[in-house]
Amino acid sequence: MFLRRETFFQWNRLYLLGTCVLSFLLPLIALDIFKSKVPDAVAVYTPFMFSNYDLETNAALLSDTNIAQKLTMPWYSILFSIGVVVALFLFLFKIRQLHKLRKRGEKIVYKDFTEVILKESNSAFSFFKTIFLGDKIKTKEYPNIIAHELVHIRQKHTLDLLFFEVMRIAFWFNPLVYIYQSRIAEVHEFIADAKVAKTHRKEQYELLLSQVFQTENISFINHFFSSSLIKKRIKMLQKNQSKKIWASKYLLLLPTIVCILFYTSSKGQEKDTDTENEIIEVKDTPVKQVEIADVPFSVVEDVPVFPGCEDATDKRACFNEQMTKHIRKYFTYPKDASEKGIEGRVSSRFVIMEDGKIGELQTRGPSVILEEEAIRIIKLLPNFKPGKQRGKAVRVPFSLPITFRLTPESDKEKLTKDVKAALLRKEQEEKDRLYKDAKEVPFSVIDEVPVFPGCENTTDKKACFNDKINEHIRKHFSYPESAQKEGVQGRVSVRFVMMEDGSIGKIQMRGPDVRLEEVALNIIKKLPNVTPGKQRGKAVKVPFSLPITFKLQKKMTKFFYAIQLFVLFLTLKAEAQPSAFKIADSLYNTGNYTAAINQYAKINNTNANLQIAKAYNAIGNYDKAIAQYNNVVTKDTSLLVARFNLGKLYLKTNKFKQASSLFAKLVTISKTNPEYSYNLARSYNAIGEDKKSVLWYKKTLDVDSTHLRALQRLSIHYVGENENHFALKYADKGLSFFENDPVLINVKALALFHMGSYKLSIKCYEKLLSLGKKDQKVYNRLGYAYNSIGNYEKSIENYKQLLEYDLENIKVLRMISEVYM
Repeated sequence: MFLRRETFFQWNRLYLLGTCVLSFLLPLIALDIFKSKVPDAVAVYTPFMFSNYDLETNAALLSDTNIAQKLTMPWYSILFSIGVVVALFLFLFKIRQLHKLRKRGEKIVYKDFTEVILKESNSAFSFFKTIFLGDKIKTKEYPNIIAHELVHIRQKHTLDLLFFEVMRIAFWFNPLVYIYQSRIAEVHEFIADAKVAKTHRKEQYELLLSQVFQTENISFINHFFSSSLIKKRIKMLQKNQSKKIWASKYLLLLPTIVCILFYTSSKGQEKDTDTENEIIEVKDTPVKQVEIADVPFSVVEDVPVFPGCEDATDKRACFNEQMTKHIRKYFTYPKDASEKGIEGRVSSRFVIMEDGKIGELQTRGPSVILEEEAIRIIKLLPNFKPGKQRGKAVRVPFSLPITFRLTPESDKEKLTKDVKAALLRKEQEEKDRLYKDAKEVPFSVIDEVPVFPGCENTTDKKACFNDKINEHIRKHFSYPESAQKEGVQGRVSVRFVMMEDGSIGKIQMRGPDVRLEEVALNIIKKLPNVTPGKQRGKAVKVPFSLPITFKLQKKMTKFFYAIQLFVLFLTLKAEAQPSAFKIADSLYNTGNYTAAINQYAKINNTNANLQIAKAYNAIGNYDKAIAQYNNVVTKDTSLLVARFNLGKLYLKTNKFKQASSLFAKLVTISKTNPEYSYNLARSYNAIGEDKKSVLWYKKTLDVDSTHLRALQRLSIHYVGENENHFALKYADKGLSFFENDPVLINVKALALFHMGSYKLSIKCYEKLLSLGKKDQKVYNRLGYAYNSIGNYEKSIENYKQLLEYDLENIKVLRMISEVYM
């Protein structure tokens, strides 16, 4: 009671454990100094001197009284046994409760602990290296709770509670055991609170403690939210550190121990005088000599002599000292074990034979790597001078523990690292919850960002995406001349969405001037299709915001005008009498499309109108390009190139019905042009008429059997329909012409994978890797395929490659663990 208010929490823990253990040990200790009477004679008994043992017959003698005593049990023994059985049953019931909670919850394994998430719960407690957390615990409270429970885990508080749980089973009738267990649970919470308060804001932590939540009613787990302890814990957090002088209270334990020793040593020393002074006569009975086999090192008469200890006075001490030096000399921490963080103690046992050599070496440790290192050290031992018992050389077994320990991190470093890792996981869970069913996922939080063409093999795809976007803007940027002359400048804010198929859509913009907005719009429309972004493995829409700044620089503007005039001058000089058409062409060829359109408009003929349509297409003004093409083909239907380009524009702008109608007419005009039938197939595919689409892809191959895109489309269609034999047919046909085409190789690999032909599928996927087409799906399927054919090393190797994309991918970690098992 006089220690409860002090803040010496670790000392209080030792006091509670120590006094409990001493209460069992002290009655067994009897010191001669406290004995009230010393016996006059001491008799030494041999192993044969028992009252119920017959030396003549070597048989135990049991009287009728003995048998009767053994068959009867007092009532208090029966009551004690019933209490033990009930207490044991309750203990096992609690263990079963914990097992059920662990089985039902979602398990996440970290380096130092395992987290079990309990559904529809606010609970928070730990048991050994497992932390149970309710899914209703708020994210902002999560780091404090994890930090708190990690203190329980690192200081092995569960062992204390289990110790008292065992005491409750054996001494269920003793109220002190229940009091001790309650007090040790309090001390555990005070220790954890004090530890976490050093690295977290004390006020926030106290606020967290002031809340009362539900928890599991199990006596040997470390609760975080225990309503009966909340007030005490808050008071302890607010309390100042106890002065060191008050630690002298623990010295009061010493006189108590002395008194107990005096009592236990004095009690029962008096015996009857006749019995005490009786001389026990022992008949000298010959003992049969037994052949000596192994004699332990601790009891052998002449210990084995380590080389260099021949002249030592204490050869046993010298042997141990030389053995320690030998271990230090040859000890090497295995590199693999160090990298994997493996440590622990290797218990080794060997026998020093009659000739002084080492034999019968046995080891047991936490890892084969450490055991092999221990064996290597022991095999380097020199030959000894053999040990002797009764003057004869004997086998002497010797046990040798070798400890492998890595340089430990400080408690603060471990706490910070684990809390950060757990917080990141909690943030990921929060993100998954928010965007679980979202149709659009922001670029900054998506699991797998969209991949810009050319970024497929980069490590940081997000950074590469931003670099490529900036490069694209620089490439296609043009400052409207009229805006420059008027001094219009500013920032255009652009927002677009990368769709599930990788195309760009839903473009929105806002800027200081319509002309600047049109330039920004044209830049975005020229973006290529990207590999779609994914959330939880599913393709989703990804919005992206992009600012494009228009800023006038007078010197640079004049410089560009000078270059453009110089190019125009050279063009005019090359032609003695330049035509308006050639001037327009020069403007078009130098990328000045707007000026070229104005120049072509002055000419007003079919070729000029076609060039105007091409110029509008180049700057991304597809509506005007389509109108211009329509104007041309209406006047002259024989212009097949113009009609073909118009059809492609229809496809590009998602006007699939117009495209299918136009290409159907072109096919009737010219059945020998594979591009007409191919684009007709694309049109049917886009409007969902799969049968017609497949038919026209096949007709494309009838015209041109080497048409790569048609072969790709057909093989992809059939593998998607799970018609793997047809997919293989077209993939193999295409690969006979284009043996390194990654699309066809991937389709063939997938078809073989679906058919269970894992060895052939592996060859295709390995070829994709050799071509530089590294992808998560490739590594995933390779891991599965290698596992299916029993090549577990290769399976793990590919799964580890998959982990490089996401180090905390629970599914991949589970697959690796299944392969190891």
